[in-house]
Amino acid sequence: VIQVMYNGLPRWVWYLVNARSPRPYPRFDSASKTALYMALQKKSARSMILFGMALSFKLQTVFFLPALLPLWLRKDIKLRHLALIPAAYLAMMIPAFWGGKSLHHALTVYTAQVSTYNFMTVNGPSLYNFLPVSMDRGTLYTMFSGMAMALGMAMLAIVCLMVCLHREHITREGTLLTCLLVLGGVPFFLPKMHERYTFGADVLALAIAAYNPKRVWLPLLFGLSSYICYTAGLPGDAIFDLKWATVFQGAAVALTAAALYRSLNEEKAEAALAGVDTLVLESNHDVEWLRSGPYPYSLKARILGDQGHLSNDAAAEFAARMAQCGTRCIILAHLSRENNTPQRAWDTVQQRLNTVEAEEPGLPSLAGDQEQARQAAQDFLD
Repeated sequence: VIQVMYNGLPRWVWYLVNARSPRPYPRFDSASKTALYMALQKKSARSMILFGMALSFKLQTVFFLPALLPLWLRKDIKLRHLALIPAAYLAMMIPAFWGGKSLHHALTVYTAQVSTYNFMTVNGPSLYNFLPVSMDRGTLYTMFSGMAMALGMAMLAIVCLMVCLHREHITREGTLLTCLLVLGGVPFFLPKMHERYTFGADVLALAIAAYNPKRVWLPLLFGLSSYICYTAGLPGDAIFDLKWATVFQGAAVALTAAALYRSLNEEKAEAALAGVDTLVLESNHDVEWLRSGPYPYSLKARILGDQGHLSNDAAAEFAARMAQCGTRCIILAHLSRENNTPQRAWDTVQQRLNTVEAEEPGLPSLAGDQEQARQAAQDFLD
């Protein structure tokens, strides 16, 4: 609903004004976002199937695929499931085969579309809106397309290198920021980009702001950039110069890169606590309970912010990393009365620790029941 109201509805209005049929962008983008969500929930096979389905709708899904790198480094997805992406794509092509299209057509349809025009930008929030409009667009493409491709690939390589060098520090938010940086940044540098190619960045930025209200500037900047681009298709004189879209998009990309850099480079507590046998760890709240709970918005924003309290999910991730560093006893503390229960905190953390045991069978067992945990906590306090 948020996606359609925030981004899909203006696009449909744009197509109606221009007497064109609405394209399937909400469909491909919904599938891509759901695939990303499934991956973060460690439902690897379902995620890959949805990515394949999204790819069958629109080529823009390729801008989501670099997010598979941090997801794999976090062990949220399995490499063997990547084969489900082309399998799902071909399965979605069955109606086309039935209608008489060949396998060659199904595999080359996107490359054929890309070669139909040679422009540096097509109303997209691109760096190349600053090129002189008085020059022939084909000439500009001949002059700058090679440089643009190099910049786009360099942007992608830098993001992937950042993630690989800090693989131990990748969080869920870091994964989303990585995906957002690719969705918004790579089309910013590539040639031939339409205004709709940053569709995914607009909505993902809104989801990140809902997860962390301090990131509210992301959907504002990405969304404003897209709306400026779509005003170019309205009847009459242009309301805004597309250079403003480039400015806002560039600012959004820069701020996203800074947020990702801080996320990957901030000093981690596990470095100081590595090797401790017993750890008292905050597991304050269940995120969904907190969001739907009675607290005022300002208090929810503070608790969910960078300087807030650890959720059950965050505690589970930290507990898993500490278990890999040698910690054998973890005591969960500072549980919220309104937004958590001991059983819910226990189940969330224990489920993640069980995953660690399955992935690294050489580690001592961390499984146990709550009575054993209470006894361990009492021994620690005594």
